Amino acid sequence: FTTPEKLANLLVDLVIDNTDGYAIDPCCGSGTIVKSLRDFYEEYSDPVSVNKKIWGSDKFDFPVQISTISNVKPELIGNILNIFQEDAFNLEPKKEIKFVNPNEPTVPVLKQLPEFDYVISNLPFVSFNKINEYSKMKDIGKLNIKNFNSDYNIGARSDLYFYLIVHLKNILKQKGKAGFITSNSWLGTKEGDNFKTLLLENFNIETIVISGQGKWFENADIKTLLLILSKDTENKTTKFVTLNKNISKFSADEIKKVKNNILLSQHSELANVYVREKEEFLDLASSIGSSWMPFFVDISWINQSFIDKLIPLDSIFTISRGIRKGWNEMFYVSSSTDIEEEYLSPLYRSSAEYNRLEIEPSKREVAFDCNENLEYLSKNKPNAYSWIKQFETKTNTSGKLLPESLGKPNNWYKLSQTPFADFMISQNPYKKLLVFKPSKKGIIDQRFICLTIKKPGEHNNDLLHILLNSLIFQFFLEATGFGRGLGALDINSKNVSAMKFLNPKLLSEKQIQKLLKLFEPLKNREQENLEYEVLKQDRIEFEEYLLHCFGFNFSYENVKKSLTSLYKIRIGE
Repeated sequence: FTTPEKLANLLVDLVIDNTDGYAIDPCCGSGTIVKSLRDFYEEYSDPVSVNKKIWGSDKFDFPVQISTISNVKPELIGNILNIFQEDAFNLEPKKEIKFVNPNEPTVPVLKQLPEFDYVISNLPFVSFNKINEYSKMKDIGKLNIKNFNSDYNIGARSDLYFYLIVHLKNILKQKGKAGFITSNSWLGTKEGDNFKTLLLENFNIETIVISGQGKWFENADIKTLLLILSKDTENKTTKFVTLNKNISKFSADEIKKVKNNILLSQHSELANVYVREKEEFLDLASSIGSSWMPFFVDISWINQSFIDKLIPLDSIFTISRGIRKGWNEMFYVSSSTDIEEEYLSPLYRSSAEYNRLEIEPSKREVAFDCNENLEYLSKNKPNAYSWIKQFETKTNTSGKLLPESLGKPNNWYKLSQTPFADFMISQNPYKKLLVFKPSKKGIIDQRFICLTIKKPGEHNNDLLHILLNSLIFQFFLEATGFGRGLGALDINSKNVSAMKFLNPKLLSEKQIQKLLKLFEPLKNREQENLEYEVLKQDRIEFEEYLLHCFGFNFSYENVKKSLTSLYKIRIGE
């Protein structure tokens, strides 16, 4: 996607601190960042001198042509623009690059690729499942992915920019700096944890900038961030920055002001800036089981006294994803079906159906859940048999027959039931961070994360439910994932398993009974969107008493501010 000009200008402003240095965009596309670099340098020098220091390259020929055209100006007629076609994975210091001589087109000019003071780029977003397809486009083979994953332990589900950033370190000078536009997903995924380790082992992470007001690329489904890195590892701090205004609405003066805010570590109406000591924020993320998202907001209330009263969520619950069979048309049927009743189970399909904390199965649909063999069904259960047979010759979206794609020949029509979940969380919640308690056993769809109590009877189940719906747990939920392009929170069973939980054993029976009483009004009403829920008086009374029971020395307002700040960043409001 073409880099917005103002985003390119901010990125360049944040990276470049000396215009004597050489700079390159190794994935230059249409040339927006190269032009921004040129404009920045020309504030301090003439175009011809600047031209010698600015480089750009791209894997494909057409973007190189566009980039060259966008960077041509009258003052540079007769000069070679250092923009060339080459895969970024092939860039190495002293590599000879062939250019056309504008004065003698038949006599090529060879230049050695220098070591760069700055590498700045909007890296291509190629997801892990498309890398092999990308690799075949030219001569980079398979990127030595197996060796790379083994050497750096970044995981087979890593996106292309993980590899690119590490490789591009090779063309940076010893204390060089880099600035990249990447997706925000690495802030809150398992693969992202490996990427963070990779970054910390190879660079100092100077600054991470995210948007608190919508997406920067309107035509993309992902949210992005600015990542500023340095090979100077003496600096042990990272700045976490949230822009409080969409970059498209920034003036040139405001871009300069934000740069100064970041350099001076100052909050302003345009940006919030938090400086974190590396060791401290890494320890804190581990202690509360979070992603790096909380470091963009005020979390000064989280201290050791608070952490000491937490336990691992998976010490109480087995955490798993709901059922994913692969062909809902077959397994989710109308409640009015004539299939024999013993093969129909209650179904919990979508959190969009629910606004209360205690929920009933879907009224419109049930799950077809049959484990009998076909011979028995053909003789004794004609409706179930007929239902299965109609899908025998159907194919999936890849053209594969359902009996082949859904499992082994004898059980392809069988819905493998997981243990009943005591509580459920939406896989991608939006404006409500709710933990549901199902009323009866049933089939739970993959769009839910299931929490099943490991030792029934060890704790009061109603108490567990209210702790799971406390603002502190909602903060942990918000803090464990990242925001998708349309604002939904991206979480999964793996990162939920890493979460922490208020220790229920620290509460007395008297406190438990009062908490249950205070929670009763919340349980019996519809839940509001988060920004309104936190203002409800019954919610405030419950939360304040909960904090009192645990003896915390911070207020409801502290937790509310952190949670709603993260929430607003995610939904872009």
